[in-house]
Amino acid sequence: MSVFYFDDFALFRPWSVRTYNMVRRIGRQLTTAEQVVDLADDIVLGLYRNVGRRCAVELYRGAGLGVRVIYDRLDGAMALEDIVTLCNQFDIMFHEPID
Repeated sequence: MSVFYFDDFALFRPWSVRTYNMVRRIGRQLTTAEQVVDLADDIVLGLYRNVGRRCAVELYRGAGLGVRVIYDRLDGAMALEDIVTLCNQFDIMFHEPID
C-alpha cells in the first residue's frame, strides 16, 4: 500500500473528489489503513457535518475492509445490498478488487 502526496498532503489512497475534499477540509493526514478506518468510524458516529455513509463506505473499502465488516461497522444503517453496490463501484473506479 502506498501513500500518495498532493500539495504535501498525505493520502493513503486515491479517493473520489468528494472524499478527498472532506479529508482536506478536516485536515487529517491519512497514511495508514488504521487512520482511514478511524476516520470512517468518526463519520459513522456523526462527528463531521455534511459527510455521509457513502463516504464512510468508500474509506472503509479503500482501507481493505470487506462488505460484511463494513455492514457490521455501519450497524445496520445501510442495507447490505447497497453496500455491495457501492463497494463494487469503488473497486472499479479507485481500487483493485478485494473479494
